[in-house]
Amino acid sequence: MQWTTGSASGGSGGFGGNPATVGINKGDSISSIQIGRYDQPGLVYNGPYGGPAGIDMLDNQSYSFGLCDTSNFAPFLKYSELCDTLEICLGDTAEINFEFYSPEQGQTTSTAFNFFGMTGCSVSQNAPGNVALTTAAIIGQQNNLGYHTISITATDNGVPQQSLTNYFVVHVKSVDASFTYVPSPAVLGAPVVFTATATDNEYDIWEFGDGSPVDTGFSVSHIFSFAALFNVTHTVINTECRPVSSVQQVTVLFVGVDDLSSTIDVALSPNPTNGILILNSNDASSNYTIQISDVQGRIVLERKSVHANDQIEITEFDKGIYFYRVSNEKGVRKGRVIKE
Repeated sequence: MQWTTGSASGGSGGFGGNPATVGINKGDSISSIQIGRYDQPGLVYNGPYGGPAGIDMLDNQSYSFGLCDTSNFAPFLKYSELCDTLEICLGDTAEINFEFYSPEQGQTTSTAFNFFGMTGCSVSQNAPGNVALTTAAIIGQQNNLGYHTISITATDNGVPQQSLTNYFVVHVKSVDASFTYVPSPAVLGAPVVFTATATDNEYDIWEFGDGSPVDTGFSVSHIFSFAALFNVTHTVINTECRPVSSVQQVTVLFVGVDDLSSTIDVALSPNPTNGILILNSNDASSNYTIQISDVQGRIVLERKSVHANDQIEITEFDKGIYFYRVSNEKGVRKGRVIKE
């Protein structure tokens, strides 16, 4: 519950009557700074020496002031949107509002920003007054990535003239949802470890594309229950930023790399291929048998009596990884080929 004035000052129900004064007193019964006078709920504010204000405008506020020269107090700052570090995500814009008060009645305060090399920033409002209102727009551009310091200086027209400079840190950050995984390609029945590239994400959510429940964490392990091509999605959530996702196609093989062997000197090329493979062999007299299987182990093509430099057409195959087995009476060659 908030209230401003009790029945002793003519109020009713905590409001009305003689306004309550809020300020800062040095403790010598002489030097003080007035923030405002309050007799009602709400956000109405008319400056330190204006009409009665609403008590809610004091919620979650901080005030910065200096009392080094008692002949003229420097303006002091009220701000609620920025405490120390302003976090901005790449591609976003943050508007921050400042109010500077002139402690002495009748003074006018003006303000000036210094962005110290940050680009794309601007001041959209700069209204001098006993309460100087200033609004700045900070842009999360690519060349602003990282930590920066900005400042705002308020200067009054008192005698002697006084100024107050406040410094703030701005952190422009890029949300990175990229990830790596090992082994690649993955092998059916064996763990696959997925690891986020960025280490400062608040939440990492993993969807494996195989109907299994999602997993969370910077690095997770997953075992696929069948061989296929899976779209694995990594979604990053940070409080200040929009969710960002990255998708990679993960191939899960029914055989491991060690199962690919060779006892004869042949090959299929080009690899990757758009659809036409050529059997490369120095043995022009041999007849070869060729089998091509998909990642689930199904034989999708078989040809016999193939000779060196013959063409094998797989134009109608879907894009992906396939396995071939070339054999003759002298031995076997196993390998994989990519259809683009």
